[in-house]
Amino acid sequence: MKFKWTYKDCSVFGPIKLASLFNNCKTRRGSIYKIKTVSLRTSSQKRDFENQIYIGCRPGIDNKAGVSVHAYGVSMKGVGIIIMDHVTFGKQGRTTMSSFDYMNSGFYNHKRFTTLLHKTLHAFYSVTNGFHGDLHENNVMVVLRNKWLEDIRLIDYGSFVPFRFGLNKRHESITFSDYMHITNQTFKGLSNNRVHKMIINGVHVKRVNGVPVRSNKDALSKLPGYKTRGILQKLRRRGD
Repeated sequence: MKFKWTYKDCSVFGPIKLASLFNNCKTRRGSIYKIKTVSLRTSSQKRDFENQIYIGCRPGIDNKAGVSVHAYGVSMKGVGIIIMDHVTFGKQGRTTMSSFDYMNSGFYNHKRFTTLLHKTLHAFYSVTNGFHGDLHENNVMVVLRNKWLEDIRLIDYGSFVPFRFGLNKRHESITFSDYMHITNQTFKGLSNNRVHKMIINGVHVKRVNGVPVRSNKDALSKLPGYKTRGILQKLRRRGD
């Protein structure tokens, strides 16, 4: 695949720009793509870049949980470049915003939000066999159609952590509660001489090989947008 692009050096949490795709690229009809540029100066930034590619290339990630990566590379100036789906996938009449902005909007639908977030998280755990290590409100994107919440997608997979404990169940019988349990156990098990622990805004964070990883349980229960609406409790009550 050959692309023509422009980029600028920026941090891993820097701006995402709309990609220009040309005729020599195979694209799905109507799809919209984005380009993300990533500074690769440090080992932790390189690890972040690798994680985003690894998860974005997982089969099925774009089905219910996130967005797919379609191309990636490193420029002559050492900047990582990723081309991925836009969370609307080019569907007409759709708009998108962060869950933080959505939860503070005048059209927030609590029941609909928790129902879709439950499905998205379950799908992400299932497809990736791991957890999103930076589950703050700006990495949980909502897709709207005339202000009606249609879909929820997770983005930015740089802090992904694979599960380190197995479940003695068939894949199709693993519940959301099972996944939350194994996520918590995996987070607790992140401990060696290259793991640094800290607490930021009440949320437990571990810096693993330089990459910050947050507890999913803490993020969903203690980050301001989730905490004030009791999101984790609602997710658990939804059943499996």
